[in-house]
Amino acid sequence: MTPPRHFELRALIPENCNFGYDIIVFIGESLFLRCRNYQGIRLELQRRNVWISESEIAFLAKKFVLYLGLLHRSVQLKTKRYMHLNGGYILHLDGTCDGGSPHLISVLDGITEIVLDNRKLPSESAEELIPFLESIKKSYGVPLAVVSDMGKGIALAVKEVFKNIPVLICHYHFLKAVGKNLFGDENDIIREKLRKHNVRAVMKRTKSRLEKIIAGTTNLVNAMVIGIESERWPAECPLGAVPVVAAYTLISWVLDANSEGNGFGFPFDQSYLVFYQRLQEVSLRLHQLFRIQLKGDWKENKVYSKISHDLLGVIN
Repeated sequence: MTPPRHFELRALIPENCNFGYDIIVFIGESLFLRCRNYQGIRLELQRRNVWISESEIAFLAKKFVLYLGLLHRSVQLKTKRYMHLNGGYILHLDGTCDGGSPHLISVLDGITEIVLDNRKLPSESAEELIPFLESIKKSYGVPLAVVSDMGKGIALAVKEVFKNIPVLICHYHFLKAVGKNLFGDENDIIREKLRKHNVRAVMKRTKSRLEKIIAGTTNLVNAMVIGIESERWPAECPLGAVPVVAAYTLISWVLDANSEGNGFGFPFDQSYLVFYQRLQEVSLRLHQLFRIQLKGDWKENKVYSKISHDLLGVIN
């Protein structure tokens, strides 16, 4: 086996860098695709015998974005040719911002779903958008159509840059506007009721308290679930521990309500409604569990009545 030459090794590692491109890609994918935090990434790399600090991970994550942008820009001509093999492209345009931060404007081809470019702009005004759209037209040509939200600035900029091109309202934004009109008031009522009773914070405190009780016996929850599914109660889960474990499991399920959505936000994801519905379901289950005396003593079910009391105001 011929050992690799020095220039072959150099191709695997950026100049003046202690970590190779494979580590940079791993960090980028972990952060942006798998939603891992710096600590989680560090522990994963550590298990692979790669020792790196969280500050270095943050630095390499920025490098990943930079390299990805440069790579993306280097294949613009190939991307253009590929899209035109499909008969052209449909330009989807959208922007997002967080509070007073700059607007991140992104464009993609609706046919191939390839992201074409993005840029941070001070606002979504026509004056800011026109130069950006001009650069898109220069790089990829004139689109078959443009799909965007109903923003005035975007509409004016598109009309100026892409003359006589069909402009379509994005179905997502259209349905979002309709959904807010249909369900906005009800969503506000549920949100305010939940906030008034501070029920999420109460549930989090209760979960934290129960975690301390079952600390060191983390296998109890899984053991109980397995026992219920198999209809055979496991020996490692004593009956006296059932109320605390059951209460902990129910509260965890309530607090995990957001996982029921698809990440599209209101009105597509009804997070407050789902949270309230789970509270109702848990309240019902707690009343059923309270009537069961596993060891013949009502005191063992005290945890159920405490949580039921906490939910009384918001459920009624």
